Amino acid sequence: MKIFCFLLFFLSSLSALYAQLTPHDQLKNDSLLTLLKTGHTDSIRARAAFHLSKLWIDNDSTKGVQFLQQGKILAKDNEYLNAIYRYQSIRSYKDKQEVKALLAIFNRYKNPDSWDYAYRLSINRVTWLINQPQPEEAIAMLQQDVIPLVRKLKKPNFQAEINLEMGRAFYNQGMNNKAVPYLEKSAAIYESIQPKDRVLLLDHAHTLTVLANVYHTLMNDKADSVIQRTKSLLKQAPSLPQELRIVSLAAMRLNQSGKFQAAEQLINQTLVKTNGVPVRYLLSLHFQRHKARMGMGDYRAALHLLQQSHPIDSIQHHPTKYAAIDLSELLPAYAKTYEKLGDYKLASAYWQQYIQHRDSVSKDQIAAEISKLEVQLRTQEKDAAIQTLEAAQSETALRLKNQRILNGLFAAAAVFLLTVLGFILYIYRSKQRANKDKIQQIETDSKLGVANALLEGEERERQRIARDLHDSLGGSLAGIRIQLSASRQEQHAPDPTIDRAIVQLEHAIAEVRRIARNMIPESLLARGLDIALQDLCAAFSPSSIHIEYQSSGLSPDIPILIQTNIYRVVQELLVNAIRHGKARQIIVQCIQEDNRILLTVEDDGQGFKLEDTVKNPGIGLQNIQRRVDYMQGQLSIESEPGEGTAVNIEIHVD
Repeated sequence: MKIFCFLLFFLSSLSALYAQLTPHDQLKNDSLLTLLKTGHTDSIRARAAFHLSKLWIDNDSTKGVQFLQQGKILAKDNEYLNAIYRYQSIRSYKDKQEVKALLAIFNRYKNPDSWDYAYRLSINRVTWLINQPQPEEAIAMLQQDVIPLVRKLKKPNFQAEINLEMGRAFYNQGMNNKAVPYLEKSAAIYESIQPKDRVLLLDHAHTLTVLANVYHTLMNDKADSVIQRTKSLLKQAPSLPQELRIVSLAAMRLNQSGKFQAAEQLINQTLVKTNGVPVRYLLSLHFQRHKARMGMGDYRAALHLLQQSHPIDSIQHHPTKYAAIDLSELLPAYAKTYEKLGDYKLASAYWQQYIQHRDSVSKDQIAAEISKLEVQLRTQEKDAAIQTLEAAQSETALRLKNQRILNGLFAAAAVFLLTVLGFILYIYRSKQRANKDKIQQIETDSKLGVANALLEGEERERQRIARDLHDSLGGSLAGIRIQLSASRQEQHAPDPTIDRAIVQLEHAIAEVRRIARNMIPESLLARGLDIALQDLCAAFSPSSIHIEYQSSGLSPDIPILIQTNIYRVVQELLVNAIRHGKARQIIVQCIQEDNRILLTVEDDGQGFKLEDTVKNPGIGLQNIQRRVDYMQGQLSIESEPGEGTAVNIEIHVD
């Protein structure tokens, strides 16, 4: 069984021997090559090179590495692109510090692309931890890093991967009953995804193979139906590595049920298709063929098959070359075969090697078997001492049996105590997590309440100042102008001083009215958000600057406070684009789809480095972020020096 588990890991690397670029991937390859040659910026071309590397790395590793290095050159000093390079260059997910450093970078960029990279980095680290095995750290990483990312990305196949890794974590710990629900859920999610491409079909087949293996370990007949379902998937997406796995498992099932001839026939039919496949990838099939021969009673042929596929001397002298073989199963196989052939000396030697190789609770059972074989060996050599040796063997067996019973009682008690302690720890941690979530929610609500009060107070103060400017100062200035005009009419001769004062007063009155309108956008209150934004863009459009406004589906029922905040955000962004970015072309888009509002402001200005704004954000950007946080929205900024700026905001309204 352990040979089969190790083989699953090695067969996954075999897929590269048979992978070819599918028609869909070929089209993608052609499109990416065009983008790599004609992309407007180095950043776009670097992303194309990284995607080409990922596309080719499993088909032509040399070409994949070339594209990866080309992307690194194009990335220059861009932090995000260099993080992608480092992620695709990782050789082993053993380096915990490198994984944490890359996750920190990806998490700083709050967009679906960075979340996708963070998810793949985390799930690969989890897979490595499970294979070690280090299940506690793997499950902790699933809970802290992977699951929150899956909730953001909302991709069902990612949820299926999480359940698969949880199931594998429990399975590697021997907790098969706990593994089953996770693996069944993973398989059900894959089953629900329609339609499936080749990658999803193979992922579905892999999950079913693991589930069938767990069912087999539990001696559950569901394994047979799962094997048949896996075969039907492989007919839609043929894969020799996947077929080798499922055939090996099917042969195990046949051997377990005593159908040895059927098992051997199935294995022989499969081996015909494996010309050119390295022998190490076929070890599990050969081992099951040996077991089939043993079951049929052909011990000599069984030994010959075992020696051919699993040469024990070579395996012991070259452990790295035969890393997929578990001696804890191979040594007993040799011992039992020689025992059946009557060669008790070699059988005893292999049992001795097994005890040296594995120190576990089953040592007493194996020691008893060795004592039995040693008695039989001495019986062949010394017929005269047979009765004495048999008596000694019986006494030893009885003592060992009593010891095994006592050990079993202690083990059962230990398992019970560990289960109780584990349950108590689980309840304690669950309560801790619940309390932590509750505290975080209270803090979030408190911050939103403070932000709401600040924004409402700010708007009220704006309205008060605007009314004072319009009604008081504006009225006073208008009155002065009327008096000066009346005085001017009473004089017969022109007075340049009074004329200049009247003109200056008219400018002052217009400026006061403009400031008042900016502080209280009358068109927003009277005609709604769409017209107000249109008027705002027109007001910011002198002859040298072109501002294009686009809108779609904006509802007049949007809460007035949300409308006001959106208006203020656009107002601030236009000021930044014109004053700081020196933009000449600006596009403002405001689109509503159901209860979601998408706001985009793009300009062709000077641009800036994002890392500078992260370290030292200006007052304007802080105000924008504060308003977006109040509306519980998401803010994304894309900018490079000399390439303009794009600001994307997503807001959900009730």
